[in-house]
Amino acid sequence: MPTSTLSLAGEIGGAPLGATLQRTADGSIRQGPITLPAAEAGTLSTRSTDTTGTLTIPGTTLQTGDKIDVYWAGGRRYDVVVGTVVGDSVPISGGAGDILPAQSTAVTATKQVSIILAFTGDKLVAIGAKLGERGHISIRDTGVTALSIDLVKNETWFWLDGQQIANPLAGDSVDGLMVSNASSAASAVLNIGVLYDSTP
Repeated sequence: MPTSTLSLAGEIGGAPLGATLQRTADGSIRQGPITLPAAEAGTLSTRSTDTTGTLTIPGTTLQTGDKIDVYWAGGRRYDVVVGTVVGDSVPISGGAGDILPAQSTAVTATKQVSIILAFTGDKLVAIGAKLGERGHISIRDTGVTALSIDLVKNETWFWLDGQQIANPLAGDSVDGLMVSNASSAASAVLNIGVLYDSTP
């Protein structure tokens, strides 16, 4: 049976709060290291509504019908659909997350990367993820987002059973992830780990 250990060291308000967190389960999944490509930099040149507009991205490689994540200072919108791309003009619509920012705001946009990952949410014991840049993960149940996770650059996001925080994937049948890197400056390495118990 695999055992995972997460060590924390540091303080809050001067109080030492380091700990070693350990969980054992029937099975484990590792995905990574996975290199996510850099995003493309541009601007929200037209803002039609809270969820529709047009991005201007010089030299874009985005294509009509792509599913993308859009980032800006203080916000992000994921599962956005690209309309008919003409040159550097990238129309967008739909998605979830924050409403679009003001017109002319600098943004980055990137096509989502699909990762295969399957487990029963009720059997989850521990899950964690870390990305070398700001980013986003959509954990999917039958293609629909069951859990949306914002990743802070070089900070580990995690959940462990037994910490008095409800299982964020209870009732879900996880069948994949959609992930993205917000940085237009560099690619970023993603690591994801899961511990789970077997179904009786």
